[in-house]
Amino acid sequence: MKITMRTHPGEKTFNEIKNDFEKEDGWLIKLCITKYKFLIREYLPGPNTKFTIGYKSNNFEWGEFVVEDYSQSPEDNAWDLKVRLKTKGQLTIYVGREEFSYDISLDLRISVVGVYYEEYSNFNYTFNSIEVKDEDLKCIEDYDSLILNEYQSHADFQDLDYDLLTKVWPHLENGNKNQVYITSFDYFNELENIYRQIKYTLAQARVYSRYSQKFVDERTGTSRTHYGLAITSHHRRYLDYCTFSIQSLYTYWERLAMLMYQFIKPGKLKPLNLSFKSLISTVQKDKLAGKLDIDVDWFLKLIDTDHLKLQVLRHPLIHFQIDREPMAGSFLGDIHSTWIKNISNKQALLEMETRNNGLIVEIFNMTKKCKEGYDRSIRLIIDHSEKSLLLNEPSKP
Repeated sequence: MKITMRTHPGEKTFNEIKNDFEKEDGWLIKLCITKYKFLIREYLPGPNTKFTIGYKSNNFEWGEFVVEDYSQSPEDNAWDLKVRLKTKGQLTIYVGREEFSYDISLDLRISVVGVYYEEYSNFNYTFNSIEVKDEDLKCIEDYDSLILNEYQSHADFQDLDYDLLTKVWPHLENGNKNQVYITSFDYFNELENIYRQIKYTLAQARVYSRYSQKFVDERTGTSRTHYGLAITSHHRRYLDYCTFSIQSLYTYWERLAMLMYQFIKPGKLKPLNLSFKSLISTVQKDKLAGKLDIDVDWFLKLIDTDHLKLQVLRHPLIHFQIDREPMAGSFLGDIHSTWIKNISNKQALLEMETRNNGLIVEIFNMTKKCKEGYDRSIRLIIDHSEKSLLLNEPSKP
């Protein structure tokens, strides 16, 4: 913690600033919430409803504190006070004669401009900026930058390499337009775009996941005989982007299957019946029958693990089945169905909550395999093509 010593009446000590924030159960925090209503928009009434906001807290956890000159102001006695503060308190929304109270936790990084007026011996505050990181606030500030930072932080997701795809070119069959297109920059862009979609929708889902951890409202009900749902717009967006990520992931592997199929056409598999799973399974059958000499062990393992999980997640999203458990259709639809069937069963509801919170981890882990799958698909084509050339090479006299 950095504490700047007082140099003139306009500069406050750490304890003085701390006391200001804690005074009257956190009046500066209340001021902050009132100014930045979007921070608590999930709790607010309709847009045309008149309301006021109250906040009280006696729980303050102080972190870093810095006082700096505020050079943007012509005032001699203006200071930029940067505060890191955690606080738990009671948020109250007053609508007419009614009031609605919520327990909330705030993790704040606040920049406040403090100006000292010597003639009045008075120190006033103006909020310069605020960053909030806490799921209870249901707030996303500077959303585009947040998503971009999340997208660019995918260190595990390296870009696809077009130069690797060009190594297939020596094995193109004369006159085979399908192979020419499937190894062109156009089709590479198709693969790259699907891969980008996965990473982008996953970044969206990961951001929203921070604000949608609690699906079950354990405080609802009389004597805990039943429980409510705590679904907000952030839960819905989290589940939507999980859905988009799953669909893009499935499409990605189907695109790779098309790439491999143009060079490896096993058994009687026809383009209309082509899928990633059918291609790898048929290749393996031909290998066991001695018709192909090709190693697809990595892909077989993928089909039995991550791709199987992907299919289980995707199928009900596309093909609604009434008798399917635990999920018959969309994620949100399943959540509501599970809640209605288990409204008094806390354990079942918490398991549903855990299952949905775990979606983002499963999708993230599945996405890690995309780049390796691309690399292995191309190496598989090259290996198969080179073996085929050797097999068909005329014997020397």
